[in-house]
Amino acid sequence: MVQKGSWEWLIQGFRVDLETQVKPRTVKDYCDHVYYFVCWNQRNNKRDPHSVTKRDIQEFLHFVASTPAIVAAGNGAKRQIQRDENSRWHHYFPLKRFFDLAANEGYLEQPPTNGITLKRPEAAPIEPYKPEHIDAFIKLLERRTIALRKPG
Repeated sequence: MVQKGSWEWLIQGFRVDLETQVKPRTVKDYCDHVYYFVCWNQRNNKRDPHSVTKRDIQEFLHFVASTPAIVAAGNGAKRQIQRDENSRWHHYFPLKRFFDLAANEGYLEQPPTNGITLKRPEAAPIEPYKPEHIDAFIKLLERRTIALRKPG
C-alpha cells in the first residue's frame, strides 16, 4: 500500500489529474520528469516531499542544464547528449504543475516552485530549403511522374 503523502502517492494523484486533461504521451512525459526529480532529490538525501524548497528546485534545474543526459538508442546502445538552458523548461513546467496540484489539494502549504519563473524556450527557426534541395525535389517528382505514365 502506498503511504498517503509519499512521493508515490502524490505522483499517482498527479497522473490521475493529468489523465483527465492531457494526451497520454504528455501524462507519461510529465510523470517521468517528476520521477526524475524525485530520484535526484532522494540521492541528495531529501526524502520527504514536504521538505523540498525553492532552492532544491533551482539546484535541480541547474543540474539538468549542466549535466549531459544518457539516452538509449533503438539498438540498445547508449549515448550522451549535452543539454542546454532549454532543458530546464522541460523539467520545470511539469514540476510546477505537480507542486501546484499538491498545494491546491492541501498536501503542501505552498508550492516550492513559487518565485521561480522561466520563459518558455523559443521555437527553433525554420530554415528555408536551399535551391539545390528544391532542384532535387523537382527532379525526383519528374522521375516519379514519368514512371507513373509508362504503360505497365
